[in-house]
Amino acid sequence: MSESTQTRESPATSTGVEESRHSGDGQLDWGALLSRSIHPTRLWIIEALRIIDRPLSASELERVFDGKQSTSAISYHMNTLAKIGIVKLADMQQVRGTWKRLYVFTSAVKPAPPNRPS
Repeated sequence: MSESTQTRESPATSTGVEESRHSGDGQLDWGALLSRSIHPTRLWIIEALRIIDRPLSASELERVFDGKQSTSAISYHMNTLAKIGIVKLADMQQVRGTWKRLYVFTSAVKPAPPNRPS
């Protein structure tokens, strides 16, 4: 190799992402992995469903998020969560010529209950 050959950095280092700490035992930090790979809107939806603990629609979630996400963006992410089996369609209600879709967690997902004051 010539002196002009440059050393290549790993993608994690070159993008400024901190390399994960690995204990060498083959264990993955699933929490860190998921929080870095899932879209923030999906995390907000999951957390809202967990805390509110009833079927919710995209329009209800838009109000929960104070309009920071549009109903169509929330609906897109709800559909994605449904496709990967985290939520499922629980009910459809006709509202002014359109359908309101209410979603809940699937039976495969058992989120921890929210911390409620005693």
